[in-house]
Amino acid sequence: MQNTMDVGIEADFVDVCPPKRGDISSFQWVHPSPESRIHTLESATHADEASMAVQAGASAWRNLRQMNPELLSASQLPREARGTWGWDSCFNPQDLEYSANGLAVVWRQRHQEPGDVGPRLWVPVQSRARLHSGNFRWKFRVKNMAGAQLGAGFMLDWTVGPDWGFFGYLGSSSSAWAYDPSSGDVVLATRSIEGGLPTFPSGEGVITVEAHLPRQADGLARFLVDGVASGAVWLPPGAVLVPAACLLEVGQQVTLGPLERPALDISTWLAKGEDSGEPQTVPRPMKRGFLARLKGKLLGLGS
Repeated sequence: MQNTMDVGIEADFVDVCPPKRGDISSFQWVHPSPESRIHTLESATHADEASMAVQAGASAWRNLRQMNPELLSASQLPREARGTWGWDSCFNPQDLEYSANGLAVVWRQRHQEPGDVGPRLWVPVQSRARLHSGNFRWKFRVKNMAGAQLGAGFMLDWTVGPDWGFFGYLGSSSSAWAYDPSSGDVVLATRSIEGGLPTFPSGEGVITVEAHLPRQADGLARFLVDGVASGAVWLPPGAVLVPAACLLEVGQQVTLGPLERPALDISTWLAKGEDSGEPQTVPRPMKRGFLARLKGKLLGLGS
């Protein structure tokens, strides 16, 4: 896949999807970076493996609690190692259809494996990119909201991968922010942290994200829709961002626009009286959210 701009993103990358496993055991998830960082997770990947998960559950939960995930810092990565710009086609390929260039994704069908507890209510998707050490701007082009909610935004990366939180719903963990164009809300940790922003009454529109990501200092990000900017989202020092989305109805489609490296005047982002010296948002340790993500895998709701 070729990228539209040279922004430290690898031009050629082949998705390496973890193999399907028939039991609870470690699998390797390969970050799209020159060093191909390998994270080991203890999990099951399909709902029909839930019975095995129950039998081996106690050991698995103990292993998870001992992992003590930490936020990934830009200082742990080479400055120009930012993965590949495009959607990760390893995410939910039974439900989602990806374009040949990896930039567009559509929820094509509501797939249900034998033994699933029910049809999926939403499907998560994330980018292969890991953004850090610089300024970035990109667009989510939303087509056909199908009369349902939709989330588009970003997550912080952790040493074990992003924390999707509640069964893969973007904006349900304390390190994931989503813009919902059905209601005009910015969502974090299952709550709206800002409302009254533009919506997409026609079912189509563009969500722009701008991110200021110093390598060691606190970062900032914001959403822009129809010329209206959200308040600044505070990010921890050396934040590594993962663009992501959450589709809530069959037929919804989200396309990633080109990744840009703009000059950003963040002084205009802060509210009157807001001090840039102390972040307002500090992600909680990935404990409940990470375990919920494993539960989502057991129900067939994860990657």
